[in-house]
Amino acid sequence: MVTAFTSYEDAIACYHSPEYGAAHKLRLYGVALAEMVIIGDSMIHDQSNNFVKKRNGNRN
Repeated sequence: MVTAFTSYEDAIACYHSPEYGAAHKLRLYGVALAEMVIIGDSMIHDQSNNFVKKRNGNRN
């Protein structure tokens, strides 16, 4: 399945939504492998969804 979002913030909002939370619980036990790729964002994000640094090395 491929899902496109208009922004990184929209993708994070979806990830934290109650609807995705319910589906995520089912997905955890229903597949052997799951991958996520975010394309189109020039920022690197840490696991708490904070902007860490730009690719050129500048801190926000």
